[in-house]
Amino acid sequence: MIQISFLKIFNKRRVKLFAVLTAFLAFNSFATAQNEFEAWKKTTIDSFQKYKDERDGEFVKFLKQRWVEFQTSKGFVRDKTPKPEKIPVAAPKSFKPIIPGEKKVEIKIPVHQPLAVRKPINIPEPAPDIQQKSSRLGLLFHNTPLTIYFDADFQFKPIDNINQKSISAFWDKMSRADYEIFIAQAQEYKNRLQLNDWGYHYLLYETGKHIYQGNRNMTYLFVWFMASKSGYESRVGYADNHIYLLMPASTKIFGTPYLTLKGKRFYALFFNQEPEHFKKIFTYKGTYPDADKPMDYRIGNLPLLSVTLKQRDLKFKYKGKAYSIPMIFNRNLIDFLEYYPQTTIDLYFNARVSPEIEHSLIKGLKPLIENRSERDAVGLLLRFTQTAFDYKTDGVQFGREKYLLPEETLYYPFSDCEDRSLLFSRLVEKLIGIEIVGLSYPGHIATAVKLSGEVRGDFVTDGNVRYIICDPTYINADIGMAMPRFKNVNPEIIVIKSSTREG
Repeated sequence: MIQISFLKIFNKRRVKLFAVLTAFLAFNSFATAQNEFEAWKKTTIDSFQKYKDERDGEFVKFLKQRWVEFQTSKGFVRDKTPKPEKIPVAAPKSFKPIIPGEKKVEIKIPVHQPLAVRKPINIPEPAPDIQQKSSRLGLLFHNTPLTIYFDADFQFKPIDNINQKSISAFWDKMSRADYEIFIAQAQEYKNRLQLNDWGYHYLLYETGKHIYQGNRNMTYLFVWFMASKSGYESRVGYADNHIYLLMPASTKIFGTPYLTLKGKRFYALFFNQEPEHFKKIFTYKGTYPDADKPMDYRIGNLPLLSVTLKQRDLKFKYKGKAYSIPMIFNRNLIDFLEYYPQTTIDLYFNARVSPEIEHSLIKGLKPLIENRSERDAVGLLLRFTQTAFDYKTDGVQFGREKYLLPEETLYYPFSDCEDRSLLFSRLVEKLIGIEIVGLSYPGHIATAVKLSGEVRGDFVTDGNVRYIICDPTYINADIGMAMPRFKNVNPEIIVIKSSTREG
């Protein structure tokens, strides 16, 4: 019994000893592995930093010598056929006239407080030690407060004389600063604010403008550097001591000068101004390593900017009844979109509407189409789009071609054919949920819808699908009435992504 007890004790102690020994060995193994990992990490970081330094050093050498003067091309014109200064008015059908003094039908949508409040965009701040050696910038991006930390080495004396030597010196100084912390914050804001590529570069532009106190050349150099380091293919050029930012795009851009290099168009990029035109520019032929993304101008979701609500009452008549609907929109989005580059029309047709438009325009019109037939509902939305807005061409209103998204159509006093077609297509999709296409005629944009059953009138076909023409600019025209001048013209059909019916 004693022997057995002794063996039991011995075995227990042996197990404990083995466990301790295993733990000790494991700890040493872990400690060794951890030390090896830290050493590997340091070596890797050092190697990567060395690689980046060498890459930037080579690029700086390249910038000092490889500049050539190029002839630029004038901006493309999407449609050279002029739009009509006055639009035709169809003879309206006879309905019961409105009796003088008769009360109008009014749909009033209250501005709920939660709609006007959007939580501040807060991103994780850099570590305290990084904050201590950084400059802190409080920035209002279209009335949206942002906080950004950046390396104090970003701030240096503005360049007086623009040439390849001063531009290469700028890159050299910036590449030695801690730019990666800044880019991480900028990209986090890009995601939180739902900015597309142009919006991201607009944020870089506004940041650079604050860092360099409005100096145009330094601001564009800053955007060029950060865009390249963010993986976008970009370059700068100079003409008459002015810096210009040049970037390729995934779609065609209209109304802005461009440079063609090796078959690729590099468009001059502007943010809060109309495009400037210049005939010649000095730039380089190469590209920064691993910076190969073109600008993607698809809008998708509109940015989640702070909300500054504005209201506009829209009035129209349909079948002898008068309607007045108060609409609200976010003024900050109007500022953001003011100089959005003009690209292909399909991108605008497929842009989503803002929450404010969902709240007022979509929900404001929804009660008016309930319990109506599909055709009658389309007819009401068509009449609303035709008559609730005053017409003027972009050339008269803006002095340039500008496509208006629904938010902008609500804000600006006038709109033309593509603006109304964009608005009408979104209303049909959101409220009725049927297929709709855009129609591109010479000097005109309209729409056509896929209606159930047999519907008489003008139509277009896409494959085996028949779409009935609905022209939001032909005043008082009913479903199936094309403008007289386009009755025998085959338009280009613009495919619009389908959406579900508003529930």
